[in-house]
Amino acid sequence: SHFIEMNDPVMGGQSTGTWTVNDQGKYGVMDGEVKDVPSLKAPGFVAVKCDDTFPDASATVSGSVVMMVRSTTPEYTGFKLAIAAGTVSPSYSCRGGSTIPGSRG
Repeated sequence: SHFIEMNDPVMGGQSTGTWTVNDQGKYGVMDGEVKDVPSLKAPGFVAVKCDDTFPDASATVSGSVVMMVRSTTPEYTGFKLAIAAGTVSPSYSCRGGSTIPGSRG
């Protein structure tokens, strides 16, 4: 699987980030800094994306996904995780999170 880190270069975004895999622990590490987009006076974003196929893991998952987040702004609670399956456009589905008709996120 090929995960990639994405920043917000559109509209003058200045956020940065990296994605690495800890081979020993077998987990991914997203490290990023979100900065305000000057022209919008609003936060930009950092994200990790993977357009790939994965085996069905539903039989081994007990119904929970755990995100461990370390932040310099612990009061922020808006971290998001989106997973899409069985959709023609995973990117659209994840962005919509089921709020956009047809997104099935």
